Amino acid sequence: MAKTGMERLKELEKEIYKCIHCKACRFAYSGEPSREGIGEFTGKQSTILYEGMIDSCPAGIEYGWEAFWNAGKMWIARSILSGDLEFSEDVRDVILPCITCGQCSAQCENKIPTVDIIESLRAAIIESGVPMIEKHALVDRLVKELNNPYGGKAEERFKWAKDAGLEKFINNKGAKVGYYVGCTASYRQIEVAVTTAKLFEKLGVNFTLIEEEVCCGSPFFRIGAVEIAQELMRKNLENFK
Repeated sequence: MAKTGMERLKELEKEIYKCIHCKACRFAYSGEPSREGIGEFTGKQSTILYEGMIDSCPAGIEYGWEAFWNAGKMWIARSILSGDLEFSEDVRDVILPCITCGQCSAQCENKIPTVDIIESLRAAIIESGVPMIEKHALVDRLVKELNNPYGGKAEERFKWAKDAGLEKFINNKGAKVGYYVGCTASYRQIEVAVTTAKLFEKLGVNFTLIEEEVCCGSPFFRIGAVEIAQELMRKNLENFK
């Protein structure tokens, strides 16, 4: 069984306490920041910037409040671990706007694994009983009903293969290789699926597309719904067996 969000958060406690609130994670740098040249100017949130610096955290730039920047989220994580703060819809709504791009981690001199911490927080929030936001609940419903988060018809998952003359590989019983295509390549970036399948064919790889393929679960790992993600993984493993 996978570790819970709180278990993962506790394992990351030392990393969380490495944050000294220097706020270097707010910015991206092109060389060494300098007062020379264009001089200082003001970012969207009235941040004083110098040549070679730009505001870089999408959530912080959009909302402005300290809690939405990564340094603020590290304080939230500390407060959760110490028991000074409880999970709530308000906490959820501060943690979710982070797009987990990893920019803050890239700039952190202490190399804090910020994305791991954010995703652990999200998992712990869901596990605590705080409901998903409406858009995430919609994704959950779509995956349950259609096996994908895009709203594509389940029976059209391999329409791309039929259109590309690759239908013979759907449920190919004699195959030794299973090609898991995924929802994005099946419904959005179809050229990726077609090119990959044709490459296999060109190389003489006897592969199969599994008609019962479902969502890989990645969207649910991102939003903290780990149990749903794991159930989808198990379904795919069983289908490929």
